[in-house]
Amino acid sequence: MQHLHGSHVASIFFVIIDIFVKLLGLYDRTLRRRYMAGFSSPLLANFRAA
Repeated sequence: MQHLHGSHVASIFFVIIDIFVKLLGLYDRTLRRRYMAGFSSPLLANFRAA
């Protein structure tokens, strides 16, 4: 019974990790895109001005 409980907790834990990793990946992708857009626009503006 204890082993069954342990494996059940582990499966829930892995599901939570999987969801967390997916959310983190999604957040990282949008953050990187926003950062690159925010970083490249002043860079391009400075390049055009120079």
